[in-house]
Amino acid sequence: MSPKQIFYLAFICLLLIFTTQAYLVYDYFQTTRASLIRESDAIVEEAFKKDLETRRKLFKDSESENLNLVAPSTSVNKPTTYDFSKRSDYINNIIGLLDLAINMHISDRIPININHLDSITGSVLNSRRINTTYSINIVDPRTSKILQNSNQDRITHSLFQISSKYLTIDIIHNKAIQLILINPFGLIIKRMGLMLLSSLILSIICIFAFRFLLRMLARQKQLVAFKNEFLTTIAHELKRPVASLTFNLDCLTLPAFIDDRQKHELLVHRSI
Repeated sequence: MSPKQIFYLAFICLLLIFTTQAYLVYDYFQTTRASLIRESDAIVEEAFKKDLETRRKLFKDSESENLNLVAPSTSVNKPTTYDFSKRSDYINNIIGLLDLAINMHISDRIPININHLDSITGSVLNSRRINTTYSINIVDPRTSKILQNSNQDRITHSLFQISSKYLTIDIIHNKAIQLILINPFGLIIKRMGLMLLSSLILSIICIFAFRFLLRMLARQKQLVAFKNEFLTTIAHELKRPVASLTFNLDCLTLPAFIDDRQKHELLVHRSI
């Protein structure tokens, strides 16, 4: 195999290595991003439950105060009922369905406070070591229209923006909450740190190995050129005395040199 063929083969192998590494990094990026999306779903549910627990306590306190002011003969209001039979998003999630019913029951008296929910979400994010800008939105899940957001200044468009799923909080007024991680690129890269570091080290090793191979091939090419030049020079230098010797030997067979003793001896001495 010629050095040129070796060079092309090594270059193709190096290109395949880089392509494979790029694909693995991209695939790991997508996996990390999908994991962060699932985590954002869990975060918005946790924040909603904490906010709901706070509002439920306030609701119970207000109910106790109202009961103390109501006369004993006053009749108790009929409990409110809700139809959740068509809520396919709460299948196998009885606890979530119960939280939804509680929120709808207490929201008329103690509605959800978007700023308080934003504060709770921030504490949940910090507990999970997710340091990125975010926003809590109350949206209409049918039209994806934002009805209310926690901070208008944070609403920016980002290539790496991550949105959680809609968490329904009111089926009558069609309201849902959603967590937006505005620019989590730094967080994703941080979570991919080990993968990126190992990929970078392997890439550097491949580049240095390829460079070493190129230097060896260049040196081999110089040695081959030097060998060919040396052999050509030696062959040229040996060709001249051999040609002279052959010419003298041919002359010795001629009659003119055989009869002339002096010329004969001169050619013999030149041939020795």
